[in-house]
Amino acid sequence: MSRLALPHHNGLYAGQRHYEAISVLPHRRWLKSGSFLENKWIIETEDPETKRFTEEEIDFDVPMAGWPDQLLLTDPVLEHDLVTAKRFVFYVQEPEPLGWARVAASAEREYQHLVQFTRWRLARGIMYNADLTKEWHAEYVDSLKEGGSEGLLQMEPQASRLVQAFRQNALQVPLNENGRVDGPHLARLMGVSHGNSITPEARSVLDAYFNEVGLLRTRHGRRGLQMPLAEGNEDPNENTVYKKVVVWNHLWHFREKLNHDPIGCKIYHNKKEVSAAIKGWTRRSEVTDDPPAYQTSWLINAALTLILDECASDIIDIANAGLSERGTPHALIAANSLASKLQALGFPDLKLAFKEPRRSREDEGIDLRTLTYEILPAACAIIIAAFSARRAEEVMSLKPECIEADENGNVWLKTLIEKGRGQVDRVPVPRSVKAAVDLLRKLKAIRPSPPGDFLFDFQCGFSGRKYSFDLATGLKKFSAWARVPEVDGDGFWPFAPHQLRKFFGVTYFWRYSFPSLIALSLQYRHFNPETTMGYITTKAKDMLRIWDESNAEKLRKSPAAKAAIDRLATIESSSLAFVRDVLHRVSSGETMAGSMGKLITLQIRELQSQFNSSLQLSQAEGGPEGFETALNALATSVRLKAHPEGHGLCGLEGNLQDVCNASCLLLKQRLTGVPPQAATGPAFDFADDIGCLQCPQQARLPEFQNYWDDALGEVDAAMEFASATQQEMLQERQRIILAYTGKYDA
Repeated sequence: MSRLALPHHNGLYAGQRHYEAISVLPHRRWLKSGSFLENKWIIETEDPETKRFTEEEIDFDVPMAGWPDQLLLTDPVLEHDLVTAKRFVFYVQEPEPLGWARVAASAEREYQHLVQFTRWRLARGIMYNADLTKEWHAEYVDSLKEGGSEGLLQMEPQASRLVQAFRQNALQVPLNENGRVDGPHLARLMGVSHGNSITPEARSVLDAYFNEVGLLRTRHGRRGLQMPLAEGNEDPNENTVYKKVVVWNHLWHFREKLNHDPIGCKIYHNKKEVSAAIKGWTRRSEVTDDPPAYQTSWLINAALTLILDECASDIIDIANAGLSERGTPHALIAANSLASKLQALGFPDLKLAFKEPRRSREDEGIDLRTLTYEILPAACAIIIAAFSARRAEEVMSLKPECIEADENGNVWLKTLIEKGRGQVDRVPVPRSVKAAVDLLRKLKAIRPSPPGDFLFDFQCGFSGRKYSFDLATGLKKFSAWARVPEVDGDGFWPFAPHQLRKFFGVTYFWRYSFPSLIALSLQYRHFNPETTMGYITTKAKDMLRIWDESNAEKLRKSPAAKAAIDRLATIESSSLAFVRDVLHRVSSGETMAGSMGKLITLQIRELQSQFNSSLQLSQAEGGPEGFETALNALATSVRLKAHPEGHGLCGLEGNLQDVCNASCLLLKQRLTGVPPQAATGPAFDFADDIGCLQCPQQARLPEFQNYWDDALGEVDAAMEFASATQQEMLQERQRIILAYTGKYDA
C-alpha cells in the first residue's frame, strides 16, 4: 500500500481530513520543528541550558502492520489514525485538567502506548476507534492477561511467517553492511519500529532461525549478550499493564478533541478505576534489582584506578597531539608507554590506532578513540555518581564550571535536580569528584566546545568531529574493559544509567567489605563520603519537616523536596541491602566479632535452629522461604554502618538505652557537654578505634581484622622509639586490641 498520494510540499501532506484537523492547532513553544503538519515532531519542554537531554522526536511515519501487508500510520487508509495520534500528542501536553504530560519524554511514552493500542485494533480488523465496544475491551484485557504484549499483538505467528518466507526465498533476510541482520529493517517487516518492540516469543522464533543459518542478529561482545528468550506468561507487572489499559480512558477523555473518530464506548470514569480494575490480576510493580555490590565495587575501583593514575593525563596528552597523515598518533612513543602502563594496572591491550575494529569476539583490546572518548568519560561519570549520589541525568547535565571551592577548601558540586524544573542543587563532594571533573575539562579543552555545552560534550582531538558521550554505551564498554566479574550463576551484570543512583549507597555501606574497594580506605582523605551522606540526610529531613509544616496550605511536595527525600530513600535501600548481605554471610557460617556482632550471630543461629527443627519435623516445602522471610525481618531491625576509618561496623540504632552506652557519644559528652540523648546515630568524629573496639555497639566481619593486625604492627614498630610513658600507653593499646580481637577469636 502506498503512502498518502495527495499533493504535498516540503514534506507536508495535504490530505483534506488531516489538513483540516491539524492546521487549526495553535502553535506551542514546545514544538521545535516546523509545523504540526509534518510527520516528525521535535518537542522540547525543559530548559536546554540546564539539562542535557531535553528534546524528543515523535515519529508518526511508523509501521502499523508487517509483511506482506505492510502498513504505515501515514498511509491514506489510516489518515484518521494519523489525525488521532497527532491531536492526542498535542492535547496530552496541554495544561491540566485537559493534559498531564509535563515533559517531552512523558508525551513520547504516551504516544508509544497509543501506537501499540492502534496496532492491536488493526490486528483485530477494526478500522476505527468508533467501532470499539465493551466486548472488544474484554477481548483486549483477556489477551493482555493471557499473553502480555504477545497476546495483544500476536507477533509470534508473524515471526513464523517471516521465517517461512526466508526458507522459501520469498523474502531475503535484511542484512546491513557488516553482513549482520539489519535490526530496524527486520522490525519493520514485523510491523514495529524498533527491535526492542518485538516480543520475546517472536524473538525466540527469529533467533532460532538466524542461529540455524549462521547469521548474527546483534553484535556479541565479551559478555555474549543474547536477545531475551520467551519465558512463561507470569503475572503481568501492574505498572506496565496500567499503561496499556489506561489508553481506553485517555481516548474517552479526549473524545471531544477527537470527534473525527471518537472511541465507541466508555469503560472507565477515571484513572483510579483503571488501577482498581487491574489490581486483582497483576503483580505489584517491583523496584528494579539493585546492581550487585561486589560487581559495583569492582567497577568503581576500576574507575578510581584509572582516573587517579597518571595514565588519565597521558590519554588526554596523546589526544591533544592528534594524528599524523597516516592516521597514527603523533605521540606514538607516549601511546606505547601508555599501553604498557594500562597493562600493568590489569586493563586490556591498547591498539595504537585512532580507530581499529575488533579482530574476534575474544579480542578485548580497544583503540585510542574508544579509550579517550568512551572509557575515560565513563570512569569519570562513575566516580561523580558514586561520590555525589547523583542520578544519571543529573551527571550528564553537569556544566564545565560545576565545581566550586569555599573559603575553607571544601569542594562543592553544582548539579541539576532531576524533575526539578531547572532547579540546581549544591552538594559537598570528596576530592575524587573534582579530579574526575578536572579530567573532563582538560579533555574538552583540546578542542574547545561552543559556550553553553555540557561537561560530557566533546570535540574529538583526533578527528575534530563533535562527540556526545552516551552513558549507556560507555557503561557497557567500561564494564567489559574493566573485566568486572560475573555474578555467580547469572552471567555478567548489565550496568545501566538508571543504576548510577545506587552507586553512592554501595560505596557508603560496602566500601570496607570488598577488596576491590581498598582504594577507599587507603586514600580516605580523598574519598570520605560522610560529609555528602550528612548533607543528603539533613536536606531530606529538612524537606520533610518543611513539607509537614506547610501541608495544610499546599498538598504537594515541591520537586526539590521530592528529589531530596527520594535520594535519601535510595541510599537507605542500599543500607537495608547491605544489612541483608551481612546477615546472609553470617547465616552461611561466618561469625561476627564485637558485642553487637555476637548478638546478631546469636539471633541468626536461633532462627536457623528454629527453622531447621521445623523442617525436620514437617519437611515443609516453604521452610527455606520462611527462614528467608524471618532473616529479612531481622534485617529491617538492624542498623549497621561502617566506621570511616575501616575498623568495624556500628550498630547504633538511636534508642535511649543504646545512645547512653555508646562510647563515641559518651566521649562527645565529656568533651562538648552534648548529652547522648540528643543523638540519632553514632558520632564518628569522636569514635576512636579503641573506644569502638570496647563499645557494645560494635560488630566486625573478618575483613576488618586487617586493620587490627596493622594496628598491632604499628604498636611494635613504635615501641623501639617510645619513651617510658609512651610505652605504657602503647602496651595498654596492645593489651586491649589483643583482648578484643586476638586473631579474630573475639
